[in-house]
Amino acid sequence: MAENEQATATTERERPTASLSGGEEVAGQMENIDYEQFLKVKRNKWNEEAIINVGCRLKNIATIENIIRKEGKHKEFMSSCFKQFTNFPQNSLFSATVVHGVLLREIRIESATENEFFISFGGKKARFGCREFCLVTGLRFSELSEIINTPYVANADGIHKRYWLGQEGEDLKLSTVYERFLKRKFKHPDDSLKMGLFLIANNVLFDQPLDKKVTNWLFNFVDDLDAFNSFAWGHYVFKMTIHYLRHGFRSRNSNKGHGKVRYRLYGFPWAVEVWAMEAVGTLINGFGIRLQHTLPRMRCWTMNRRPRNGVQIISDIEANIRAGKVLEELKATDDEVGADYWVGVDFDMSMGPQFTLLVEMKEKNELLDTGDDGSTINCFFLPITNLTCFHHNDSFKRNIKSSKMKINIQYTQY
Repeated sequence: MAENEQATATTERERPTASLSGGEEVAGQMENIDYEQFLKVKRNKWNEEAIINVGCRLKNIATIENIIRKEGKHKEFMSSCFKQFTNFPQNSLFSATVVHGVLLREIRIESATENEFFISFGGKKARFGCREFCLVTGLRFSELSEIINTPYVANADGIHKRYWLGQEGEDLKLSTVYERFLKRKFKHPDDSLKMGLFLIANNVLFDQPLDKKVTNWLFNFVDDLDAFNSFAWGHYVFKMTIHYLRHGFRSRNSNKGHGKVRYRLYGFPWAVEVWAMEAVGTLINGFGIRLQHTLPRMRCWTMNRRPRNGVQIISDIEANIRAGKVLEELKATDDEVGADYWVGVDFDMSMGPQFTLLVEMKEKNELLDTGDDGSTINCFFLPITNLTCFHHNDSFKRNIKSSKMKINIQYTQY
């Protein structure tokens, strides 16, 4: 079975006392079961060096909070759905090495749902699902609002028309909203709070880069602060995150063995980084610092360095994992069970409105590759015989000449 690409395992979540190969369940793991055999991508096909494009700027959260405070709306921010981002470790680094290392280790579990995935670390199993996401982020789960799938028409007296009348869709970038927020001089007493919450949702939780267009429905949503604050942000952002963990992930370049693999993740991939340190306790020794205990758990950790030998560190930790510990599932403490965000964590996400990909996020990751100059090249295919297209930074052009079964690509440096 170890060589079978389609191999699957049976999870003990359905049959707590079940065993594979005669093993017995010990401390949440099945003794004598090496989950390595169920890897979706076999190790000989791994490219462990990765660049993951993320647009989230955690340091902007402190700036947003500071302006809201100056505008006299900090009390309202502290009672909002994003209050957990107060005193968030702003200098924490995103580690592509850790997140990519997690995704490489995904395993096949026959009873796993679309809302969870499992990894094997040192032959031990760990699960990432809605409960883990909730414990890490403190974001709520419940039924989604119809607004997410409603055709967008800006509110007549809403924040969108108040500041950017006539600028919709591709005409309005997230950076424009952020720059206007920094200028202050708001036209309505609640606009600093509304604009700040809008920016946290779009840039931090959706991971939209500032140079991309805004998510329009957020404008109408934030006009109604009660509806915005009661929205199931955990449900929505989790679905977005897990979609891109599955469909954005690349285990290797199309050009085998050439350079680092590169891809794009949307949602909140930072949650995977924190979950990895919670589930694999010894990871913290190589990459981060544990802070004082506070809730939710993303406030307990900071990734303060990106060691050059990160891949080797993970490999060494995995090789000695029996000296550490891997938690199959994160368990809620008594304090977490009593937290408001834990109430709807087991909500049936097949009920009610369903998450759909945002148009601005339907970017194919196969368009992201690493060129010789280390920058991003956008490649595309058209039924033509001659084409000249320019690299996005205009540093060189490609002359593509095709004939039936053969394509020659020439690079001309400027």
